[in-house]
Amino acid sequence: MKLKILLLVVISLMSSYSQEIDIKYIGPYSGSVNTDRIQIHPFYSNKIITCEYSGGIFYSEDGEIKNLIDLKAYEIPYAHFNPSDLNTIFAQSGSFIFKINIKNNDVSIIHENNPVALSHFVFNPLKPNVIFNTRDGTKLYRSDDGGNEWRLIKEFNQNIEALAIASSDTSVLYSGIGGRVYRSSNSGINWEMMTQEDGFGLRKLIVNPYNKNTIYLIYKNNLYVSYNAGVTIQPLLVINGVNTFVLNPVDTLKLYAVQGDLVFQPNGFVFKTTDGGTNWSIINNNLPGISVIPMTIAIDPVYPETLYVSNGSLGVFKSTNGGNSWEQTKIVGSRVFSFYNYPNRPNDFLAGTAAGWGMLRTSDGGMNWYQPDIAGYYHAYVVRNISANPFNEDEFLVGSRYSVIRSTDRGSSWFNTNQLEGARVIQYHPTIENLVLATTLYPFAPSNDDTLWRSTDNGFSWEKIRVGLIEGYHFDPTDENIIYGISKHMGRVLKSTNAGLSWEDKTNNLPTNLSVETGQCLAIDPFNPEIIYVGLRPQGNDPGGLFKSTNGGESWIRIDSTLKLLDQWMRITSVLTDKEKPGRIYIAMSQYSQPYTTRYASGGLFLTEDYGKSWRKVYDGAVFSLYEDDQKPRNVFINTKFGLLKFVDTLTVITSIDFSNNEVPNRYFLYQNYPNPFNPITKVKFTIPNSGIVQIKIYDILGKEIITLLNEYKTTGSYDVEFNASSLPSGVYFYRMISGNYSETKKMILLR
Repeated sequence: MKLKILLLVVISLMSSYSQEIDIKYIGPYSGSVNTDRIQIHPFYSNKIITCEYSGGIFYSEDGEIKNLIDLKAYEIPYAHFNPSDLNTIFAQSGSFIFKINIKNNDVSIIHENNPVALSHFVFNPLKPNVIFNTRDGTKLYRSDDGGNEWRLIKEFNQNIEALAIASSDTSVLYSGIGGRVYRSSNSGINWEMMTQEDGFGLRKLIVNPYNKNTIYLIYKNNLYVSYNAGVTIQPLLVINGVNTFVLNPVDTLKLYAVQGDLVFQPNGFVFKTTDGGTNWSIINNNLPGISVIPMTIAIDPVYPETLYVSNGSLGVFKSTNGGNSWEQTKIVGSRVFSFYNYPNRPNDFLAGTAAGWGMLRTSDGGMNWYQPDIAGYYHAYVVRNISANPFNEDEFLVGSRYSVIRSTDRGSSWFNTNQLEGARVIQYHPTIENLVLATTLYPFAPSNDDTLWRSTDNGFSWEKIRVGLIEGYHFDPTDENIIYGISKHMGRVLKSTNAGLSWEDKTNNLPTNLSVETGQCLAIDPFNPEIIYVGLRPQGNDPGGLFKSTNGGESWIRIDSTLKLLDQWMRITSVLTDKEKPGRIYIAMSQYSQPYTTRYASGGLFLTEDYGKSWRKVYDGAVFSLYEDDQKPRNVFINTKFGLLKFVDTLTVITSIDFSNNEVPNRYFLYQNYPNPFNPITKVKFTIPNSGIVQIKIYDILGKEIITLLNEYKTTGSYDVEFNASSLPSGVYFYRMISGNYSETKKMILLR
């Protein structure tokens, strides 16, 4: 499906560049969704926000993903709808609370929050414009206009652990503070401590919609109830920890609770009571998996027999009959760990996923995904590598935690080979029949070290070659004996000239302090196999980089001087060349460090068409790996925190300019300031093709003009201007350039 993608302080993928990218979401529909990270609109229950563990926010309508929202975070603790505005949601990411318009791509920061404090939102159900929000752990704010303006109404001595409002009397608020229940009867101005007994683990409150004195709460990590506004609390469901619970808003005798954790509680349950908690039943029913791991539950406020449960890393499941049966939804996705596109079948894919499904397949381009028939329990572990036999289209080998698994029917069914436990990488040689190379990973491997293996009989028996870890094998297209390996521990680049029997370190003059991110960080030029490209990730205070060898790895030169202007840390995860056009290369990068820190870079997908002299950023956000198919023009698949995105590769570098040879610019262009984030000095570079007045102004996040940085006549050329923000507070700022009919605005971050 084609959809909208929202990026931090929002740059739309379609509108960031003058050339439109027709990008499609492929899936797969899986992923981990933690406690209370499925949010259903209180009035329009066809609208749902789902926060996946990796940091992606999915906005769906009528069961179909419409928007992908990337706040550049590793995890989103929560996201909430604004009931007074269908287009607005609130979300917390790291140290910031955001207000996001999911229709016009507008994102604003409404507060810089204590990063260790969870921020709660509560809306008045009778006056949706009235919103209560906890900030910095101890502070309670109120807005009366849907979140535009806020005022502090109360500050506590301890962190606010939970917050709720009574719908039968909206002047009544409850909070959990220090393991005790507090209550306000005047909309949060004054508070009374209701619970005298010391407690702990008070992290969720729900008020009975018909009785403002009856509250349900997670207390001492289990489910409790109070019928007297928190004065006395009694248990409803005491088990080995309750993740979260929901209350049927129509029939309050019905409650649902979930228990499960990927590490500490891998055998979990979904519980249901229809008599207010006297009796409970388990309603896991047909939820899939070796063990059911319900991590959160949400209830439809309009049709309360409809429930949503996240199940481990398998995604989100829906029941329309109160939990009697479940079916998988398409409201969340996740990254993949391997990918295979069947030749001449552009809509047929295999994807290796995280623990849970292990492997998923689609035959309709991602509309529907299903798990192939995998014998045993091998699908419980990550499948990091899928390799097809180039001499037999029916045969596949896959590396998994338990062992190598094999398919002889084009991936429809799989069976255990009982060989190479801990197989991380497995790869058929493209031109030598029956030759397979593999790497096993300690401590799962049959030896006590990471080990390289070689098979000459199609993987039925294996010879140990040496100790070491090769993350990816790359084959010379003109000499079947030459193979390159990319490694984290055996140097950076390895080369074999005898089809994998022995290996020689070709790191040579590559920086010894930089490391390898993935097995895709090396690529052989399809037009000259002596040319090798290698991407390395940052280490300490040293940025990563892109390197090139023109003599088969004997020596290396750095080719990232202009690429560094677009991403200063260059955490490279993948290098993809173009078999049709010389000099055309894609570089994928993951994000580096935390947003709004001096070491942060957002990552993305970058394109060059001139061997790295000039670059264009075509996707802003972490990219973990790249894949291509055999279509003409080819499709490129980018593996993101949301899952796989696909576009037809007809892009050109139309907005980037290379001035390494002092060429006269032929278009207007405003560069990203560098460094960014900065403290307190940064430089803004720009180019103009025509002489004229150039104006650059700085604005704060509210749009208030701070300073005119430049307002001068400039002749055709390339310039940079320094901005000293020593008198300004930390935060997000914008700089806008106007010259002739050209105008462009970009974001900068000041960090002290």
